[in-house]
Amino acid sequence: MDIINLKNINDINLNNQKVFLRCDLNVPFDGNQVLLDDTRISNIASTVKFLLQKNAKVILASHFGRPNGKYKEELSLKNLIPYLEEYLKVKVVFIEDILSADSLTRVDKLQIGEVILLENLRFHQGEQINDNQFAQKLSQYADIYVNDAFSCCHRKHASIDAITQFLPSYAGLLLVNELENLNHVFSKNTKPQILIIGGKKISTKIQILEHLANKVDKIFIAGAMVNNFLKALGYEIGTSFYEADYVEDAKNIYEKYKEKIILPNDFIGKNADNKIFVKDINDISSRDCMLDIGLNSCQNLCDTIENSKAVIWNGPIGFYEEQQFAVSSLHIARAIAYYTQKNNIVSVVGGGDAVAAAKLSGLQDCFSYISTGGGAFLELLEKGDLIGFKNLKSKKI
Repeated sequence: MDIINLKNINDINLNNQKVFLRCDLNVPFDGNQVLLDDTRISNIASTVKFLLQKNAKVILASHFGRPNGKYKEELSLKNLIPYLEEYLKVKVVFIEDILSADSLTRVDKLQIGEVILLENLRFHQGEQINDNQFAQKLSQYADIYVNDAFSCCHRKHASIDAITQFLPSYAGLLLVNELENLNHVFSKNTKPQILIIGGKKISTKIQILEHLANKVDKIFIAGAMVNNFLKALGYEIGTSFYEADYVEDAKNIYEKYKEKIILPNDFIGKNADNKIFVKDINDISSRDCMLDIGLNSCQNLCDTIENSKAVIWNGPIGFYEEQQFAVSSLHIARAIAYYTQKNNIVSVVGGGDAVAAAKLSGLQDCFSYISTGGGAFLELLEKGDLIGFKNLKSKKI
């Protein structure tokens, strides 16, 4: 991965400047609107405090969920105000109608110790289609654009890409820190490397699988996406989730890289009577649903980790949202942490679900690096660049 030289907020005079700060506040809540993980909120605190110390006026902007251009009360960013005020130690002024003229003038009235929070950008269709007109209206809020949302930098959206045509654009402290850490880790080019890739859908990870298969030495495939591979190889997978349109793709990938690919061979799940089972792959019946990998598969993966020099982990290994199926994710997180400390292996975790699983283990500080990005993390590994960096790059490059 090449070092990416970005213009950042350390390079400019921020005094009395209005700053449009694109961050990622897409945080998980439970059904009772209780915040489950505050990482993305706490992560932006350093940039916000830095801007305020430099006497800048801060306008926070983010998406939340997938409302597809329509207002949905449960996806309103106003629900985050108490948490933002707690972490940032400032009053948060909420702007609901982000395209109104009155909202634009509210920025000029900001007092010391206040920041503005714009309503969910994805309530507007222009955000996800990278609409220039929508981006131009957003740019009217500020004198300077700052991108501090690494996890969104792979998305060609108006607040990531198009807006940089209308404002001087810079990287925030979180974005700079992310890239410095990732560059440091991967510049070592340590071998052998293992990629542990999980999650639900193979459709979102086919390209990265193809790309990294040429670079890493081993690939352990888990999560529901492994069901596509098992199906392609003729195994019974019961009622387990898989993507029928991608079975052939999984077969092609496996045939091409089968010397590198490791698949689980035993599973934990629920049968037709909703009872938990432990079975080898050959014993799965047509009414079984596989939701986690078994002990033998866990041990096999742990042995591979022990004999590796670098581990890249993206996506949960099982359906970790339910405690009884989080066992393998916790087990592997602890194994990675252990061998990072004992054998000095390089360990990188990327993606919200894998990060959450790592945190559940209680050993997140024992990894070499935990990335804030999921899709962005994988795409950066694949391409060495992201659309969100395009207009942040120094003219020296």
